Formats: sequence, C-alpha cells, structure tokens
Amino acid sequence: MRTIQIATTPKEIARCFSVMCQLRPLLIEEEFFTRIQAQQVEGYQRASLEHENAVVSVAVFLIQNMLS
Repeated sequence: MRTIQIATTPKEIARCFSVMCQLRPLLIEEEFFTRIQAQQVEGYQRASLEHENAVVSVAVFLIQNMLS
C-alpha cells in the first residue's frame, strides 16, 4: 500500500532523511531536524510517499500568495 502524508513530527521528518540526502548528499543527519524546523517556521512543508513501510519519495513545498 502506498501512503502520502505531510511529515510534521520529529519521527516522520527523520524518516525522510534517507531520501533527502540522495539529492542533497552534503546534508548531515544530526543537523537535519533543526534545519527542517527552521524551514517549517517559514512555511515549508514536506510530503512523503511511503511504500511497504519505507519512505520512497519526498516533496518539499511552500504555499504563497503572490500578485504576479
């Protein structure tokens, strides 16, 4: 079964690390949650796709209102 959810808790965010570091190999696991928390304050969110109890994809997005 595949599930998409917004990663908000420390445990959910930590599960996203293995996928995020594939695109950003310089990420440091010990600093990951702190950096994500700072982004969350700015409105960024993470959606994760799980398949067979493993996170297989992560999307980071920010909803904004713009005049253009």
